[in-house]
Amino acid sequence: RERLVVVDLVAFEHAGITIVPIESGGVGVRRVARGDAAHAAGLRARDVICDINGMPCRHAMGVVDIFDAAARDRVALRCTVRSATRVLGAMQRMRVLGVGRRVTPPSR
Repeated sequence: RERLVVVDLVAFEHAGITIVPIESGGVGVRRVARGDAAHAAGLRARDVICDINGMPCRHAMGVVDIFDAAARDRVALRCTVRSATRVLGAMQRMRVLGVGRRVTPPSR
C-alpha cells in the first residue's frame, strides 16, 4: 500500500536517512535518524521510496542528489512510499548510501 510523505527540508537541515538500491523498483530506506526531516515526515526503516515529486526513483545516487539539493535549496519533497518488510534482507546485502548526514573525519 502506497502513501504520500512530505519531507520538509525547509524546517530541517538534514533529511537523515540511509538508503540502499533495491531490485524491485524504488529505493529502500535502511535507517532513519530521529529528529531529522525524514523521521518527522513519517519515513521509517524498511520503507521504499517509489517516486519523488512525481518522478520515479530508479537509481539510489539520483535520490541522494535530489535530497542533497533539496536540503541545500531548503525545499520540501513529496515522496510516494510503500512499506516493504521483505526488502530488509535485500537491503542488508546491498551497498549503503547515506543521505543528509555530514561525515567529519576524525581529528589527528
